[in-house]
Amino acid sequence: MIIVISGPSGVGKGSILSRLLEEDKSIGYSVSVTTRAKRPFEVEGKSYYFRSEDEFDTMLANNEILEWDVYCGHKYGTPIFALEKHLEEGKDIALDITLPGAQAIKKHFKEEAVTVFLLPPSFQDLEFRIRNRESETEEQIRARLNAARHELMQFGMCDYVIVNDKIENAVCELRKIIHAERRRSFRNKGILQKYDLV
Repeated sequence: MIIVISGPSGVGKGSILSRLLEEDKSIGYSVSVTTRAKRPFEVEGKSYYFRSEDEFDTMLANNEILEWDVYCGHKYGTPIFALEKHLEEGKDIALDITLPGAQAIKKHFKEEAVTVFLLPPSFQDLEFRIRNRESETEEQIRARLNAARHELMQFGMCDYVIVNDKIENAVCELRKIIHAERRRSFRNKGILQKYDLV
């Protein structure tokens, strides 16, 4: 199963996924590649794979990126090697990607992909979170807020929606979704083998 988390910048996608991955070791995290500059607290290969425009374009030319998008002037993509690594280990995979990226993953993997959109408690709360990071210029903040307005209007494109009012509540809701999706019949085709019915 591929669990895709989308939502506007500052909504808490990274924090929620970090907590989820700490609690559930059966889920791997597919690190995205980006041309955005690394923030002080971010770690190469854990937060993102940080690449130059030329390096990103080379990856695209070599078909090393499954899906990609431009967000606030920077390229973001899902490197194929990150997905393959977790699939080989037999893990479910979590991704933090843009809404167009989520739709591309859904189109490629169909019912194997589960898309979840994170909403902030309010737009004012989202703006506070973005400004509180103190890592971007006023122009960059405005670009992220404008992008967020557009994204919030499209949350219905995802399978599920969670309001991130408190991180503990949001993680609990996400775990419920994952638990329910793991019980879907098409994911349990081998369940009757132990019944010796044939």
